[in-house]
Amino acid sequence: MKTLIVFASGNGTTERCANLLAEKVTAPKEVVNLKKGFPANPEDYDTIIIGGSILAGKIQSVVRKFINRNCEILMKKRVGLFICCMAEEESERDKYFTTSFPQDLRDHAFAKGFFGGEVIFSGLNLLSRFIMKKITKTDQDIHKINQDAIARFAETINKSL
Repeated sequence: MKTLIVFASGNGTTERCANLLAEKVTAPKEVVNLKKGFPANPEDYDTIIIGGSILAGKIQSVVRKFINRNCEILMKKRVGLFICCMAEEESERDKYFTTSFPQDLRDHAFAKGFFGGEVIFSGLNLLSRFIMKKITKTDQDIHKINQDAIARFAETINKSL
Protein backbone atom coordinates (compact mmCIF):
# COMPACT_ATOMS: atom_id res chain seq x y z
CA MET A 1 0.00 0.00 0.00
CA LYS A 2 1.59 3.23 -1.18
CA THR A 3 1.08 6.51 0.63
CA LEU A 4 1.29 9.99 -0.86
CA ILE A 5 1.91 12.94 1.45
CA VAL A 6 1.23 16.25 -0.32
CA PHE A 7 1.58 19.65 1.30
CA ALA A 8 2.30 23.30 0.77
CA SER A 9 4.46 25.25 3.16
CA GLY A 10 4.70 28.99 3.55
CA ASN A 11 7.88 29.24 5.63
CA GLY A 12 9.00 25.63 6.00
CA THR A 13 7.05 24.49 9.07
CA THR A 14 4.57 22.34 7.16
CA GLU A 15 7.43 20.81 5.20
CA ARG A 16 9.15 19.87 8.47
CA CYS A 17 5.90 18.37 9.76
CA ALA A 18 5.29 16.43 6.53
CA ASN A 19 8.82 15.00 6.70
CA LEU A 20 8.42 14.09 10.38
CA LEU A 21 5.18 12.33 9.49
CA ALA A 22 6.84 10.51 6.60
CA GLU A 23 9.54 9.21 8.96
CA LYS A 24 6.84 7.62 11.12
CA VAL A 25 4.63 6.16 8.36
CA THR A 26 5.66 2.55 7.76
CA ALA A 27 4.18 2.13 4.25
CA PRO A 28 6.14 3.00 1.12
CA LYS A 29 5.57 6.71 0.62
CA GLU A 30 6.27 9.73 -1.48
CA VAL A 31 6.37 13.27 -0.09
CA VAL A 32 5.48 16.07 -2.53
CA ASN A 33 5.68 19.81 -1.97
CA LEU A 34 2.82 21.14 -4.11
CA LYS A 35 4.65 24.44 -4.56
CA LYS A 36 7.25 22.52 -6.56
CA GLY A 37 4.77 20.54 -8.64
CA PHE A 38 1.95 18.05 -8.48
CA PRO A 39 2.42 14.28 -8.17
CA ALA A 40 2.30 12.41 -11.47
CA ASN A 41 -0.82 10.36 -10.73
CA PRO A 42 -2.63 10.33 -7.37
CA GLU A 43 -4.51 7.23 -8.53
CA ASP A 44 -1.26 5.26 -8.02
CA TYR A 45 -1.61 5.58 -4.22
CA ASP A 46 -3.85 3.84 -1.70
CA THR A 47 -3.58 6.56 0.95
CA ILE A 48 -3.29 10.30 0.32
CA ILE A 49 -2.39 12.69 3.12
CA ILE A 50 -2.98 16.39 2.44
CA GLY A 51 -1.60 19.21 4.57
CA GLY A 52 -0.95 22.90 4.55
CA SER A 53 -0.30 25.89 6.72
CA ILE A 54 -2.73 28.62 7.59
CA LEU A 55 -1.58 32.06 6.51
CA ALA A 56 -3.90 35.04 6.97
CA GLY A 57 -6.68 32.63 7.90
CA LYS A 58 -6.47 30.45 4.78
CA ILE A 59 -4.70 27.36 3.54
CA GLN A 60 -2.50 27.84 0.46
CA SER A 61 -4.34 28.03 -2.84
CA VAL A 62 -2.17 25.27 -4.33
CA VAL A 63 -3.60 22.85 -1.74
CA ARG A 64 -7.15 23.83 -2.69
CA LYS A 65 -6.20 23.45 -6.36
CA PHE A 66 -4.85 19.91 -5.74
CA ILE A 67 -8.06 18.96 -3.94
CA ASN A 68 -10.28 20.43 -6.67
CA ARG A 69 -8.33 18.72 -9.47
CA ASN A 70 -8.44 15.35 -7.75
CA CYS A 71 -11.79 15.44 -5.96
CA GLU A 72 -13.18 12.24 -7.51
CA ILE A 73 -9.95 10.31 -6.95
CA LEU A 74 -9.69 11.47 -3.33
CA MET A 75 -13.18 10.25 -2.53
CA LYS A 76 -12.11 6.73 -3.60
CA LYS A 77 -8.93 6.73 -1.51
CA ARG A 78 -8.05 6.61 2.16
CA VAL A 79 -7.47 10.30 2.97
CA GLY A 80 -5.85 12.08 5.88
CA LEU A 81 -5.90 15.84 6.40
CA PHE A 82 -3.73 18.10 8.55
CA ILE A 83 -3.05 21.78 9.11
CA CYS A 84 -0.22 23.71 10.71
CA CYS A 85 -0.88 27.04 12.40
CA MET A 86 -0.29 28.94 15.61
CA ALA A 87 -3.95 28.93 16.73
CA GLU A 88 -4.15 28.11 20.44
CA GLU A 89 -7.91 27.78 20.80
CA GLU A 90 -9.54 24.57 19.62
CA SER A 91 -12.49 26.51 18.19
CA GLU A 92 -10.11 28.60 16.07
CA ARG A 93 -8.26 25.49 14.82
CA ASP A 94 -11.61 23.86 13.99
CA LYS A 95 -12.64 26.95 12.04
CA TYR A 96 -9.42 26.87 10.00
CA PHE A 97 -9.82 23.14 9.36
CA THR A 98 -13.42 23.66 8.23
CA THR A 99 -12.52 26.51 5.87
CA SER A 100 -9.45 24.68 4.50
CA PHE A 101 -11.05 21.43 3.35
CA PRO A 102 -14.43 20.75 1.66
CA GLN A 103 -17.11 19.19 3.86
CA ASP A 104 -17.33 15.94 1.85
CA LEU A 105 -13.56 15.44 2.07
CA ARG A 106 -13.54 16.17 5.82
CA ASP A 107 -16.32 13.64 6.30
CA HIS A 108 -14.47 11.07 4.16
CA ALA A 109 -11.07 11.49 5.89
CA PHE A 110 -10.05 8.71 8.26
CA ALA A 111 -7.33 10.82 9.91
CA LYS A 112 -7.39 14.51 10.83
CA GLY A 113 -4.66 16.44 12.57
CA PHE A 114 -3.45 19.75 13.87
CA PHE A 115 0.35 19.82 14.08
CA GLY A 116 0.94 23.23 15.68
CA GLY A 117 3.15 25.86 14.12
CA GLU A 118 6.18 28.08 14.24
CA VAL A 119 7.14 31.67 13.70
CA ILE A 120 10.72 32.10 12.55
CA PHE A 121 11.27 35.82 12.25
CA SER A 122 14.42 35.58 10.13
CA GLY A 123 12.39 33.84 7.42
CA LEU A 124 9.76 36.57 7.19
CA ASN A 125 9.73 39.66 5.01
CA LEU A 126 9.60 43.06 6.69
CA LEU A 127 5.80 43.44 6.58
CA SER A 128 5.16 39.87 7.80
CA ARG A 129 7.70 40.35 10.59
CA PHE A 130 5.94 43.54 11.69
CA ILE A 131 2.51 41.85 11.65
CA MET A 132 3.75 38.77 13.54
CA LYS A 133 5.41 40.93 16.19
CA LYS A 134 2.06 42.64 16.77
CA ILE A 135 0.15 39.34 16.89
CA THR A 136 2.62 37.37 19.01
CA LYS A 137 3.80 40.33 21.09
CA THR A 138 7.40 39.13 20.74
CA ASP A 139 10.23 39.25 18.26
CA GLN A 140 11.61 35.89 19.38
CA ASP A 141 11.16 32.75 17.29
CA ILE A 142 8.28 30.53 18.45
CA HIS A 143 8.44 26.76 17.99
CA LYS A 144 5.21 24.91 18.76
CA ILE A 145 5.27 21.89 16.46
CA ASN A 146 3.27 19.18 18.22
CA GLN A 147 5.39 16.05 17.86
CA ASP A 148 2.81 13.98 19.78
CA ALA A 149 0.05 14.96 17.35
CA ILE A 150 2.25 13.93 14.42
CA ALA A 151 3.02 10.60 16.09
CA ARG A 152 -0.70 9.94 16.79
CA PHE A 153 -1.58 10.81 13.19
CA ALA A 154 1.10 8.41 11.89
CA GLU A 155 -0.16 5.71 14.27
CA THR A 156 -3.67 6.11 12.86
CA ILE A 157 -2.29 5.70 9.35
CA ASN A 158 -0.14 2.71 10.27
CA LYS A 159 -2.98 0.91 12.07
CA SER A 160 -5.21 1.24 9.05
CA LEU A 161 -2.72 -0.28 6.60
